[in-house]
Amino acid sequence: MKHLIRHAARQLPDPIKLSIRVGWRWLRDQLTGTTRQLVTTAGRRQVLPRRWSIQQPILPGPHTAAKQHNLQLAAQLIRHRLILPGQIFSFSTLIGQPTAARGYQAGRMLINGQVSTSVGGGLCQLSGMLYLAALQAGLAIVERHPHSLDIYTETNRFAPLGADATVVYGHKDLRFQNTGETAICFDIEWKENTISIHFCSAAPWTPHTIEFLQTSISPERVNVQTHRAGNLLFSNEYRRLLP
Repeated sequence: MKHLIRHAARQLPDPIKLSIRVGWRWLRDQLTGTTRQLVTTAGRRQVLPRRWSIQQPILPGPHTAAKQHNLQLAAQLIRHRLILPGQIFSFSTLIGQPTAARGYQAGRMLINGQVSTSVGGGLCQLSGMLYLAALQAGLAIVERHPHSLDIYTETNRFAPLGADATVVYGHKDLRFQNTGETAICFDIEWKENTISIHFCSAAPWTPHTIEFLQTSISPERVNVQTHRAGNLLFSNEYRRLLP
């Protein structure tokens, strides 16, 4: 019976499948009480003191302009948005569905383990930086999904392997909870071809040490363990994109 249900679900048009996923997530958040904890676009903004920063280059390529455009659209919804103690940051809740009607452009994206293009492509660099900032801040990672494919080499990698967080509206989200005792927020800015995320807080906040330890499984696969302050948080396997 389960096999038949899955088969029938796969035959549904993509818009219907997306509506079902979004509806199911909404219902789950309602039943668990998570909805009341989520930071939304109706939430207050406030400029807080910067505590530390993460900076990454935006690598040149055929979709660079679209990526920068998409990143700036999304960043406007996140900048200085207060995350109070106990509240949960949800990338998808704040950003919503990145559609052409909302101004997003087609950019590079990993889809089903393949490099492709899609509207909203490039946002995963922003979600990855936010994930890394949340790790350093010691926040509770509520939901995070790694990419299955490593498309970079050690010469062009702009973030440690394992410091990624893929987001797919209605399917995969990045969520973390402010487990501290004071309000926090993120400031995001650009200087030429670099993007910076500044972790901001109402009171002093000491960052944690994060380690990403790699173990080769085969020439095509690698395991990455994520440690915070010596504690194992995640163990993920990636497939390398070989030449």
